[in-house]
Amino acid sequence: MFLATGSTDHIIRVYYFGSGQPEKISELESHTDKVDSIQFSHCSDRFVSGSRDGTARIWQLQPQGWKSILLDMQTKLPGQLMICVNCVGKGKNTHTVRKHI
Repeated sequence: MFLATGSTDHIIRVYYFGSGQPEKISELESHTDKVDSIQFSHCSDRFVSGSRDGTARIWQLQPQGWKSILLDMQTKLPGQLMICVNCVGKGKNTHTVRKHI
């Protein structure tokens, strides 16, 4: 099981709970401002991070470490925007991103 934390120093820290004690396994420095939102998918190997820099990122654990896809959230759309990330199907690399307005 993984835990990710956001911070005012714009770094996401990822911890692994394998043998009881949390172990920090990654520091992810892709945002340029405070990371104020993190939500894991039910798959546990993917999460979304949101930042005051106006971006969101979808993170996925790969053999080389955590890799992300950038979502530009600075473009204003009418109404409110909510992003949902779900694992769909049985393959490890299947996911969907839905925007609800």
